[in-house]
Amino acid sequence: EQFNPSSLAIIAFGASGGDVLQARIEAVREFAALYPQATILATGGALETDRAEGDLMLEALPEYADRIVVDRLARDTIGNCLAISEWLLENDIGNIFSLTSTF
Repeated sequence: EQFNPSSLAIIAFGASGGDVLQARIEAVREFAALYPQATILATGGALETDRAEGDLMLEALPEYADRIVVDRLARDTIGNCLAISEWLLENDIGNIFSLTSTF
């Protein structure tokens, strides 16, 4: 039986750019294709760039633009987690995939 809940979000943590951000974008693309019912939350405000990392993800994934919600306010990992938990509660999301890095 395939994991396929109706209440699912793909949480994509931002990155300051380069290879790390690109790897996360590719991971979002793969998960979004596997789970077409999932909403995608792209987190991360601009720290080292003039644009929010979530906006960069949205721009790189136009095929999923209608499913992407961008959080532009979080400035660090704790801020991301607080914003994500609030968003999950507000949207009654019970299952998530969290896409980040292991460093």
